[in-house]
Amino acid sequence: MRNCVKQADSKTKLVASLARLFSRAGRRGAMGHGLAVLAYHRVGDRAAAAYDPWVYTADESQLDEHLRYIKKHRRLVGMEEALEIAAGRIRSPGPATLLTFDDGYLDNYQTAFPILKNHGAEGVFFLVTNFASGGLIPWWDQIAWIVSPAAWTVLN
Repeated sequence: MRNCVKQADSKTKLVASLARLFSRAGRRGAMGHGLAVLAYHRVGDRAAAAYDPWVYTADESQLDEHLRYIKKHRRLVGMEEALEIAAGRIRSPGPATLLTFDDGYLDNYQTAFPILKNHGAEGVFFLVTNFASGGLIPWWDQIAWIVSPAAWTVLN
């Protein structure tokens, strides 16, 4: 999913990437009527990133488009139903999708949550408790911030 989003530079390509992802899975039989889990990290403007722009999985309009596509072609499920499907205790009546958001970035709440709410969709948010109180920058963002200017100096 993440690579599909990175390669896509327009809404049309994003929807085509999602369609390809889901159709490939359906041909293999693994997710045809099972469960797909889409993991997002940051949601917002990659160009405005202070640290690592590649941690952004989608911007606002892309996430909105993803949800519209998924709602049209699949079922959005919450964590409880996803766990039941994954454990084999229930069979999904159609292709199901669980949305997750990793690392607890503030934009998950400020940007992604209102979009999910607008679509009546659930998401699972995984928080890194050490960063939740603020003041600490995740190590991967620290490295990206240090390396980014250095990379441009070396390339030039």
